[in-house]
Amino acid sequence: MPQGCEKGQVFELSCVVVEYIVNPKFQVLPQDQGASKGNSVDLMLYGDGVRVRQSKNPERHRKIAEQYGDVDLLLKGSDPVGRIAFSEPLAIGCFAPKVESGQDTVWHSVADSLMLQATTLVPMVQKARAAKTRIWNRSDPPACRIFKRLRDVTAADLTLVESGVILDFEPIPPFRFHGVYRVQVKSGEAETQEIRVKVE
Repeated sequence: MPQGCEKGQVFELSCVVVEYIVNPKFQVLPQDQGASKGNSVDLMLYGDGVRVRQSKNPERHRKIAEQYGDVDLLLKGSDPVGRIAFSEPLAIGCFAPKVESGQDTVWHSVADSLMLQATTLVPMVQKARAAKTRIWNRSDPPACRIFKRLRDVTAADLTLVESGVILDFEPIPPFRFHGVYRVQVKSGEAETQEIRVKVE
């Protein structure tokens, strides 16, 4: 229970996403998955940027929230379960080098060899809008978890992506990360960010 809250106290929220991350900058870090997964390595994506909170920037927050219909809701619960999400849809790719004989290095997509794990809050917003009053509690299902082969991921899958939860590439055996990779991330209409990462 949050500090200062009394037992049985009910909180109300007018939206699902209480904080948006705008103009995010991403970094990519390898993470060993241990013996249970054959000591394979995943690539974890982390993004942060300007934070637009409903409590501090209500007008700017509402302008973003209106794009997703996440306004004027009535959510009640014993915990203030507001979510944090990226304000714009994401587009994500991963590329490995291939050296052609006598030519420069050519980077090719490995989207067919990776699973992408992410979480979108769109279904949660839609569910909240469909109910006149949404009772929010810990038994509610979480936001929609996406776990798809990267080549099959759609723009809808990466809309209103939740921040602070797993966003990663998981290799599909027998493929394993080894060497240098380029990860590309695009947020809305912003320029594509390219991050190089080396996996030993």
